[in-house]
Parts: sequence; C-alpha cells; structure tokens
Amino acid sequence: MIRPGHVRKICDIAASATMALALIIVAVVALGRNFLGFTPIWTEPVVGLLVFISVCAAIPAGLRDGVHVSLHVLDRMGARTLYVRDIAAQALSLALGLGVAVSALLYAQDMFDIGLTDYAGIPDGLPALVGALFGLVLAAVSLVRLNAVIRGNPSS
Repeated sequence: MIRPGHVRKICDIAASATMALALIIVAVVALGRNFLGFTPIWTEPVVGLLVFISVCAAIPAGLRDGVHVSLHVLDRMGARTLYVRDIAAQALSLALGLGVAVSALLYAQDMFDIGLTDYAGIPDGLPALVGALFGLVLAAVSLVRLNAVIRGNPSS
C-alpha cells in the first residue's frame, strides 16, 4: 500500500533528479557552446520541461513545510550532507547569479549596439541591465551566505 510518506519521498527524489539533470544539460550546453561552438536545439525545451517537472514534484514537500518549493532528498541523509547541500546550494546560486549578470550585460551591450528600442522609445538594453543587477545581487548574497556556511554560521 502506498502511504503519503512514500509519495512525498518519490516526489522529493523526482524533483532532485530532474533538477540535477537540467543542471547537467545546461552545463554541458554552456561548455559546448563556448568551446565547441555547438548548441543542440533540443536542450532549451527539455531543460524548461525538466525544471517544470522539478517544481511540480517539489510542491508536496513545500506545502508540507509551508515554503514555496523545497527539496528534501539530502535532508534525510544526516548532518554531513546538510553541510554539503548548503555549500552546493550557495555555490550554485553564486554561479547562477554570475551567469545571469554576465549574460544580461552581454545582451544589453548587443541591444545598445544595435540601437533597438521598444514602442515607447526605451532602449531594449535597459531591461537587460536590470537583469544584470539582479544577477549581481544574487551573486553577492550567495557569496555572503557561502562564506557564512563555510565558516560554520549558516544562519547569517
């Protein structure tokens, strides 16, 4: 008989596995694009689908804990994995923030170079600068939190 705890555990594993697969695909595509000059066309829709599945699978745990989305696979493996999870989460968040910032800055530069504007005459590069600012803030917060986790004070 399937109990609610089993369903939640299956959802946690599915959420973690699909997000991990999405991250692997994104990393391989980034390496392929930057070093081989090749980007498979199927990766964007597949990554979008994997992230969607991950979020949907994480909803039961999030509802249980009263948080937006939560993944608990490592939580059940002991304190050592929580430390590794916290470091990995902050390092990935830092990498994401830097990636968003650099990508947005490059996009903004392209938009300003081309001179594109929206219907109101606002340069299309301005929203990208806001995205770059978001990426920089995310990277800064993640760096501070990563430092706190490494120093043994994860609540900072």
